[in-house]
Amino acid sequence: MLAALGMETPTAPAVWWALASACRMAGDAVGAERALRHLVRIDAGRPQGWVALGEVMADAGRADEAEEAWRGALRVDPRHPVAAALADKLAGEGRGEEALILLAPAMAESPPAGALAARARVYRALGRLEETADDLRAAAALAPDEAQLQFELAVALARLNRGAETVTAGRRAVALGVRSPDLMQVIGHGERLSGDLDAAEATFRDGLRQWPEDEGLHRELAALRWSLTGDAAEATKEIDTALAWRPGEPGLLVLKARVLEYAGDLDAARATLAEAALDFGAPPLVLSAAARLAIAVDPDFAAGLAQRALARQPDDPFALAALAEAMLATGDTFAAREAVDRLLTLAPGDEHGQSIRQLVWRLNGDPRYAQACDYETMVSTEVIATPPGWDSLEAYLADLAVALRLLHGGKAHPVGQSLRGGTQTDKSLAESDDPAIRAFFQAIEAPVAAHVARLDALAGKAGPTPHRVVRSWSVRLASGGAHVDHLHKAWISSAFYVALPPDVEAGGRAGWLRLGKPGLVTAPPLEAERWIQPRPGMLALFPSSMWHGTEPFEDGAERLTIAFDVDPA
Repeated sequence: MLAALGMETPTAPAVWWALASACRMAGDAVGAERALRHLVRIDAGRPQGWVALGEVMADAGRADEAEEAWRGALRVDPRHPVAAALADKLAGEGRGEEALILLAPAMAESPPAGALAARARVYRALGRLEETADDLRAAAALAPDEAQLQFELAVALARLNRGAETVTAGRRAVALGVRSPDLMQVIGHGERLSGDLDAAEATFRDGLRQWPEDEGLHRELAALRWSLTGDAAEATKEIDTALAWRPGEPGLLVLKARVLEYAGDLDAARATLAEAALDFGAPPLVLSAAARLAIAVDPDFAAGLAQRALARQPDDPFALAALAEAMLATGDTFAAREAVDRLLTLAPGDEHGQSIRQLVWRLNGDPRYAQACDYETMVSTEVIATPPGWDSLEAYLADLAVALRLLHGGKAHPVGQSLRGGTQTDKSLAESDDPAIRAFFQAIEAPVAAHVARLDALAGKAGPTPHRVVRSWSVRLASGGAHVDHLHKAWISSAFYVALPPDVEAGGRAGWLRLGKPGLVTAPPLEAERWIQPRPGMLALFPSSMWHGTEPFEDGAERLTIAFDVDPA
């Protein structure tokens, strides 16, 4: 009936709109498209037809035509809410800066919550976490009863390590009806960052009562229990309970092995995965994890496990990384390069894959390695100036040490981190109200800015590159402690020395920072290429992609440091 009426009244927008709607309701995408294309020809001055046409194109998987239609709507009304959908599409395609330009008219004055939330998603895709949180705060203030906004704000704040704010936003989301294990992880993470470890443990346990097999909650609880007790059996107790109900659950098995690995019981970690890995139908996750643990004792066997994983899932990044690592351990740099090239084709930004590629270059004498790891220009050290309010650097460091020691409440090194034989703070130092800790962030501004300027000059940039501290923590190493060699997912990493044992300052490289020794097994073995002797008050800055660790030391005194990462703002 509507089609017949449309033939009689070809210039009546209401008829063609009704026809398009009826076709969509009937599942006739071709008819809907035909009606909408006619509608936008006769009624081009209103955005609704363009919006609906874009929706039909998107539903049909015709993304480019959907974008064209939505841009038609925005030519009519640049502030139309469809800008959010188009911005999401552009950000998902790596066109985030273009998405920001698209959203600019909607942000000009009194932007609505939907536009702010859309721009926050774009900022998140661009890795601009501060702006993400700022827009979500503003959106949540405009729509305080919108549960999803509170949840997204809590996630954004957790990524910024803003403990108290994370908990507040997360609890608001719960009050508004959000129920998910991810939210419980976020709230517990915020409580841990705030230093309320009892509350964090209670949150993780509460989450596991509701979702007893959730791997994320098990991971968070196990890591917390290990850092508090130093007891691997205590840390994995809830995982064992879950495995009793679901024997062989791949994610839980791998998680238990990981906790045991960081607890230093490598034999138990390997045994946890051994039976599951030998099963004919072993999943790629178990095979790849077992391969990584086997590299140090039998790299050929490890390579076989990784190849079995890839036979089941050819594009699995975890399996490709495991195979590349195993090949490095056998000395087969050609096979290692082949595996890592496949990995970086799938995930060009994978930091671990890039580090493996650099090791292949180094083992093969490739000149590209020297460019990627230029210690003379990419590493800097400087003793900070005495912050205002203290008579000397020594007096300041003494107050800073007192403030930091109060934050070291654990008994063991954390799961997933580089230190062994010491503790690491849970609470983000950036949230501290202590005057000495707050003064630290002011004291490092000039050295960090000078280091960034050097990198800008090296890269031929006019500069200065805007930058910000994204994570900060303190490490307290005891006698025999060290950092195993590792990398960070950031731009610039650091080590600031607050208090040192006498033998670290005396020489002999005990407790020194070392650069270039990989945390992976290679044949032939690769050693460190540069060492930095710590001094109280000294700040060392270096690329996060550069392997770094510490030489162990034997001394009764503590080695107290601060570390932070810097990213472009």
